[in-house]
Amino acid sequence: MLKRERLAAEEGARRQQEEAYAEVQAESDRAQRDAEEAKQRAEELVEHASEEMLEAKRLADEAAEAARAATEQAQRHAKELAGDAQQQAREAEAHVSRAEQLRVRSEATAQQTAAEGGQANGDLQDYNRSRIWSGSRRRSASRAGPG
Repeated sequence: MLKRERLAAEEGARRQQEEAYAEVQAESDRAQRDAEEAKQRAEELVEHASEEMLEAKRLADEAAEAARAATEQAQRHAKELAGDAQQQAREAEAHVSRAEQLRVRSEATAQQTAAEGGQANGDLQDYNRSRIWSGSRRRSASRAGPG
């Protein structure tokens, strides 16, 4: 009977051991599946992140190119504006120079006209004097009578 009890106890221990092993194996299988799923999700996330990084790099390159092009265009426009401003300054200087020349010529013409006007006034005065003088001689002669 002791032998039977011992066999029964060994059998019970063996069953418990098999149940424990089966439970551990089931847990291990679940953990293995969870680990494989987590690994696959991680690989997918890494792939997605790599794609996102490539897209971000492409966008950054496009932004840098657009900024470079905008800078070049702004520099060209600034040079054009500077050239236009220089041209306008040269034209303004030419206008000022022509205006100064015109002013000088106008002053010279005015002085010449004034000088010629003074000469004409002197000639007019001389003419008036000679008329007055000859007129007064005629009147004196006519008062004195004939001969």
